[in-house]
Amino acid sequence: MQFQWQEISTIYIPDNIGMVCSYFQQDMESLLNNNPNITIVYKKQMDPTPASMKETLNKIKTCSRIIVSCFDSAVDRRNFLLAMNDLGLVESSEYVLIVAQLKNQGMLQQSD
Repeated sequence: MQFQWQEISTIYIPDNIGMVCSYFQQDMESLLNNNPNITIVYKKQMDPTPASMKETLNKIKTCSRIIVSCFDSAVDRRNFLLAMNDLGLVESSEYVLIVAQLKNQGMLQQSD
């Protein structure tokens, strides 16, 4: 583990169509639960509102500096980045945001 990250937060906003981020969240949890060096200290399915995003970010600020996120909508992703900026997290060098860019390739396909 190059960066010594041990505590992370995972957040997501699914849409009602593809729900890709819901599956991503489940897969992230499964993956990280098998890694004794990383703990998910906060996880949240946010509402796609600036108020929900800011509330979530304020909670994250108290428990971790690494945020793994997934947004099914580009608008939600943009609004989340704006919320981070409004709260001063963009200017800070203390936070890392990892945004999963999923393109629905291979997602939600049942195997035979």
